[in-house]
Amino acid sequence: MLHAQSLDIPLITVQGSETSYAQVDEIHFSLTIQTYAKAVSDARNKNRQIAELVFKHLANKKVPKQYIQTKRMRISRNYTRNKHPVTYDGFNAYQTVYVCLKDLNAYDEIVDALLLMEIHSISGPEFKSSLYEKTMQTTRLKALKKARVNAEEMAAALGQKIGKAKLVTTVRSNNNNGGYNTQSSAASDFQSTNSSFEVGEIEVTATVEVAFELLE
Repeated sequence: MLHAQSLDIPLITVQGSETSYAQVDEIHFSLTIQTYAKAVSDARNKNRQIAELVFKHLANKKVPKQYIQTKRMRISRNYTRNKHPVTYDGFNAYQTVYVCLKDLNAYDEIVDALLLMEIHSISGPEFKSSLYEKTMQTTRLKALKKARVNAEEMAAALGQKIGKAKLVTTVRSNNNNGGYNTQSSAASDFQSTNSSFEVGEIEVTATVEVAFELLE
């Protein structure tokens, strides 16, 4: 496609797309603690006691403190819905804990023990890669190189050449570190482990659009 970005500057605009894969090396999940009591202080203390057991369990499983994050505890009234007028008969305390595991094989054992505690719910897991951003950067550069090759081939078909790039735009990138896990060489070891999942890889795709000068 030919565009006129400014007076008398012919351009050729092309796209380049590249897909790479980042090795899964993290498992993320969250858990919610919910406690009830007649008094606010009792609901809060019950919640803290359960949270301490959770932190102790994670510490015993060698999960570093920097991979454990908590949200501020929330307190709400426990309303009696079927009475008129609506009244409340106590308080609920909520605490959410986010956990990142670097030891992928530890997930089942850690979560099984948490389920035996007074945990309200567990969400996850999500499979992520610490190499995702680095992989995305190299993937985007490869997409740029493909765009240049495409432009050179198209210009050559016209008996022309390309000059400097005048505009570069990222058309699409899957900014979801935790997407579909494709099978990889690591999956071949699945049968020899006690894990309930295959490690695999995360697909990293980048598409760029580049406008080059079209030279005679």
